[in-house]
Amino acid sequence: MKMIDILNDLIEFKTIYPNYKEIDKIYNYIENYYKNTNLYIKKFSCNGDTSMYIANTNNKEVDVLFVGHIDVVDAKDDDFKPKIIENKLYGRGSFDMKGHVAVMLKLLKDNNFNISVGLLLTSDEERGGFNGTKYFLDNLNYSCKIAIVPDAGNNFQIIDEEKGVLQIKVSYKGKEAHSSQVWNGDNAIKKIIELYNYLIKKYPLPKSSFDYKTSINISKISGGNLINKVPHKCYAIFDIRHIVKDKKSDILNCIKEFNDKFLVEVLASGDAFQTIKNNFLYNLFLDTYKDYFKKEIKYFQCESASDGRFFYSKNIPCILMNASGGNLHSENEYIDIKSLDDLYNLYLMYLKKL
Repeated sequence: MKMIDILNDLIEFKTIYPNYKEIDKIYNYIENYYKNTNLYIKKFSCNGDTSMYIANTNNKEVDVLFVGHIDVVDAKDDDFKPKIIENKLYGRGSFDMKGHVAVMLKLLKDNNFNISVGLLLTSDEERGGFNGTKYFLDNLNYSCKIAIVPDAGNNFQIIDEEKGVLQIKVSYKGKEAHSSQVWNGDNAIKKIIELYNYLIKKYPLPKSSFDYKTSINISKISGGNLINKVPHKCYAIFDIRHIVKDKKSDILNCIKEFNDKFLVEVLASGDAFQTIKNNFLYNLFLDTYKDYFKKEIKYFQCESASDGRFFYSKNIPCILMNASGGNLHSENEYIDIKSLDDLYNLYLMYLKKL
């Protein structure tokens, strides 16, 4: 079965949370794809989210673990009807990341390796990955010597750092008063705004993807109920994406130092990622990359987050690198078909060296 045919089939499944019926269907498709092979296939569930693990060994630790996700963000019905235009395949999830999943599926089926190789497919990555990859490593105690996660960057960029996530709700309770007598009140909305200005002074906002530093976005604010009253209650949601050197604890302490009357609730938290470079398996991949593409390595930093961070927290080296595509999470998402062939051949060359 051709890789492009696998990808066409994968895109047609509307694997949007919480469409568990379609998620079950895509896993059934994958199980059927591996019918009559000697691969071990297991499924597990955490908080309703199903994952699938495929490997050429029954051991819980493999030499190389590929990691992908089959869930996609919401889209129009037409986006689930793949089409090819000038060597680009368009469709929801083609770049993020069903194109890469198709590569990994075919790689495991069509080849026999002298090493142990596994593939983890999850259905919750777009919502944090906590019920999939994190549960797989922390609760089921699976492991690997190196992980390969084709879910960051573009055009074969080697990603050596990704930002962590800190999403918080900050509340303030002040004192109400008549709008004409502001001196008698303590304006909660004003306090939230002052806090935001303080934070972006401490952590200046980046101006582009190349300006790699911590970003703080105030994504929601709610307070006040009457025009002619000083609001005494307000809360705001902050979505903070921090680089490795800016610790979550330091950011939270900034809020406390500014005004300890703020109530802070952590809504979601994800670790930052950094490549573990002093590793034989990782360096062998870099050598393979240079042999295949005939060029030197350039490292890039990525503002988004991936499941790679769960391996970094376990001190497991992880390769983050995508094929070529664009418009992820938006209309006209696409993957370059030739780049998928390059990714397949690169992986195969690497695995044969081990």
